[in-house]
Amino acid sequence: MEYQPFKDKAKEIRLITILPAEDEAAEFRTKGHDINKAILRAAYIAAGGQASRPNNALGQFIPRSPTHLRAVRYGIAIAPWRRRGISQQESSQIKCLLDVVSLADRFHTQAYQIYRSNTSEVRGYGDYLKLPATAKPVTHQGFEEWVEVSAAEDDATVNLPEFRYIWGDYMALSYTWGDPTVTREILVNGYSMRVTKNVEDCLRVLRDKPYIKKGWRIWIDSLCINQADIIERGSQVKRMHDIYNKAWTPIIWLGGEEEDSDNAMALVKVLASSYTMRDQVNALTEALHRDPKLFGEGSWRSLHQLAIRRYWSRMWILQEAAMGRKNTPVLCGRQTLPWVDFFRAFSLLGKTDEVLNKFMTDELKDIGLEFSLVIWATLSTVGEIQLLQDAQIGRRGINLYRLLHLGRTVYATDPRDKVYGVLELMDDSLSTLITPDYAAPFADVYIDFAKATICANGSLDVIRLRYPTENKDIPSWVPDFTVEPNNSPLNASNTAYMTSGSSVAEVQYPSGKLLSCGGFRIDKFDGMGCMWSSGWSPDTVVQTTGSVNPYGSLEAVRDAIWKALVANRNIDGEPLHEDYSSLLATPSLQDTLDEPGPLAELCQSNIFQWFVNSLQGDSAFEICGRQLREYFIDARSPPNHNIDPVLLRDALMQRDHITVRRRIITTGRGYVGMASETVQKDDIICVLLGCSVPVVLRQVDKDSFEYVGECYVHGVMEGEAMQWLKTGECQLEDFVLC
Repeated sequence: MEYQPFKDKAKEIRLITILPAEDEAAEFRTKGHDINKAILRAAYIAAGGQASRPNNALGQFIPRSPTHLRAVRYGIAIAPWRRRGISQQESSQIKCLLDVVSLADRFHTQAYQIYRSNTSEVRGYGDYLKLPATAKPVTHQGFEEWVEVSAAEDDATVNLPEFRYIWGDYMALSYTWGDPTVTREILVNGYSMRVTKNVEDCLRVLRDKPYIKKGWRIWIDSLCINQADIIERGSQVKRMHDIYNKAWTPIIWLGGEEEDSDNAMALVKVLASSYTMRDQVNALTEALHRDPKLFGEGSWRSLHQLAIRRYWSRMWILQEAAMGRKNTPVLCGRQTLPWVDFFRAFSLLGKTDEVLNKFMTDELKDIGLEFSLVIWATLSTVGEIQLLQDAQIGRRGINLYRLLHLGRTVYATDPRDKVYGVLELMDDSLSTLITPDYAAPFADVYIDFAKATICANGSLDVIRLRYPTENKDIPSWVPDFTVEPNNSPLNASNTAYMTSGSSVAEVQYPSGKLLSCGGFRIDKFDGMGCMWSSGWSPDTVVQTTGSVNPYGSLEAVRDAIWKALVANRNIDGEPLHEDYSSLLATPSLQDTLDEPGPLAELCQSNIFQWFVNSLQGDSAFEICGRQLREYFIDARSPPNHNIDPVLLRDALMQRDHITVRRRIITTGRGYVGMASETVQKDDIICVLLGCSVPVVLRQVDKDSFEYVGECYVHGVMEGEAMQWLKTGECQLEDFVLC
């Protein structure tokens, strides 16, 4: 099939119309916009219109209103063929129309402008249609998008909006292509085309949706971009953010019905609607302990398989799904749920490990399957996409650091897309400094990106994304986005630490791969606790030699310890206001529980046992002149005998996020903190101007250093060390990073 070329590449796109099954055996071919005028006129009259002449210079009918448009479009697609008596079995093949439209041809309805301009809790478009012409955007509690899902097997469309364009309206499909070796034949403008089975399955499901039957078109890259034209493909990829942003909504397609996915969708709905209170995790786990088959045999297994589908690990999902809203339809087979159900259900599962590591794992073992760690990445991805959606409608800014951290956990065919795939979600001050160049080596792309980020933000925080890599072409201060993170960042929320105060990065580039930056040394390592990777073996402890106590009292040291274990952040990554001190009561907690209940069940969880094991491995590790075991709390003494299981669970989950591949450390000044397992005794702890956390540097020769990683040092995270610089206790110097 020949693709009609674009006349205005900046404004035009191609869209498909999926023809209804019972009417799609039409024996005509269209080429681009050249639809047979006689058929068009006859169809319009058949639909109840009056005979008229084409009303634009191209000889096309330009509808005078959305109602007029529907009559014209469905005259073409339906009326002439309904009378032919063609059976549905004969017309089961997917058939589509593909034509070029302009995104500049808008009706500019005030209702839609108000809808799009509202940046508070978004209100349904149907409500806006009822507003008077002088109405202003208003705040409304709750959210009702026009695609309202009332049941998993049926999308009930309410408040279906009028089309925004003179040619109709469209939605953009967010999906994965699927196995390229398994294809199906469809007809596009009467011509045969091969598409992947996943695409054909999706088109078949969409064909029956009420919004498709009412004339909504679809943008889908595999059909709407000429994949054989490399130049067009490259230019259209750069427009994807605009295409998804101007679509009414993305439609998320997880794939066809398989591996009992209907049960998985039903479980998502139940979790999203039934467990929404503060003690939701306790309520869920308690119910499952009473009845492990509460949601039916195999439900957790089916949810596991749904959560590890390829869709969730796609790089482009970040900017596609981020353009959605709470009720963006998520389709799996013929089941549909609103996006918000996935967000709520996966947020719930992300706050517990019992459900995944016990009940889900047990069901997988029953049929010989293993639990996949990919599911944890999926839970994180869904949460981050929700934050991106909030940012798109103005509720909060996009955090570049967490966006890039998320980007490296998802899959991209081309390593350059680890940067280019999220470029349009970045602030203009950064994105305008970067021109995609797919001919450049990806190492050079990463180096240029790191430099651009430092320049645009005046911050060195981009180096925090660096993880160990074997790629010698990438210097130690530049993140290798092809390397998956081996632990969670100390902080990825919108509330950063303030270690270097409000300072701005002072940098130079002596050569292409060297970075010279201003900063000062604040401390060195003294002791290092047992290692996560060794199973918390006491043999890996490097004992503390000093006994100085910069915190003052024993209670202050105890507070510093438990706050360091969670990097002084709560389970949502925000500054810690909750009391997580019950962490230090865990060694004695099991012996105090005589009756079953939430605490007893929590004590059986992996996160509880892992933490107790780590404390046992470090029990003789000295902090401020005392062994760690001396800071433990007796769970039987007031007020510790009344431990809140919700708070303790949150504390254990946050501690688990922070502790992976990190160990507790002490410094020469007596501070306690957390640092990577890769740190060495001779490494130095520094504050770099424009960097929000302390960093660990390793001297490689007399003139240069290697960046090792970020670290948490309790007592210097909020700018305290900047005072040492002012008093002359520390001296500013230039560090050359190689």
